[in-house]
Amino acid sequence: MRAGVKRTAASSSRNAPAEHEDGLRARLPGVRVLVLDDHEDARRILRMVFEYCGAYVVVGDSGEDVVRLVRCVRPHVVITDIAMPRGDGYGVVHDIRALAPDEGGRTPVLAVTAYRELHHEVRARRAGFDAWLTKPIDIRRICSVVERLARDS
Repeated sequence: MRAGVKRTAASSSRNAPAEHEDGLRARLPGVRVLVLDDHEDARRILRMVFEYCGAYVVVGDSGEDVVRLVRCVRPHVVITDIAMPRGDGYGVVHDIRALAPDEGGRTPVLAVTAYRELHHEVRARRAGFDAWLTKPIDIRRICSVVERLARDS
């Protein structure tokens, strides 16, 4: 899949998987998620998955407006691709961490990237990311990570 999101067997159809098949439905009720990715397919799939899990989802195609979005949406978790042409993931986490805590400066940020090498993960964690997942993304895994980050925030 071009967008880098791996679908599990239970979610391979265009329709969201049945609750009994995957245990995802309503797993994130009331959780606000901000997804930033320059690939339209990735944004669409992640929106569908998180909405299916009960989350409120806002998507963007770059990190350029992340400060405005964080202040406006007050997400529980921000998910961002690292390599985006306008406002990459490192800029996203830097801009969020520069905010005061009451403006969203402590919002957990999850990096989603095709970079698999350890030095990229080390750099991302030093930059302020709270979690790191490489593409292709397993839907159950990303939901678990978002659930944990939202709970711990």
